[in-house]
Amino acid sequence: MQNTLDKRKIARRLYKSGMTLLEAESSLNFLLDLLSNSLIKGEKIVLSGFGTFHLENRRQKMLGMKIVPEHCKIVFKPSRVLKSAVNARRKG
Repeated sequence: MQNTLDKRKIARRLYKSGMTLLEAESSLNFLLDLLSNSLIKGEKIVLSGFGTFHLENRRQKMLGMKIVPEHCKIVFKPSRVLKSAVNARRKG
């Protein structure tokens, strides 16, 4: 079973690093708003050593008898550093 790192747990880890809980929650909310707004504007987000977020436009298509309308898909591509670290952890 996989563990889940959610928003509350991230804020608590920031708190344990020396921030107040209010500072941790505010900082996390600020970062998430910044990332969300950048994607909404169509901006590509590059976080060195972590990965890249970008949008891909999807055309309308038929899926059986259902029409899937044109839409944007948010894509995350992990960096080589992150991929290597995850794969090394899974093998060990």
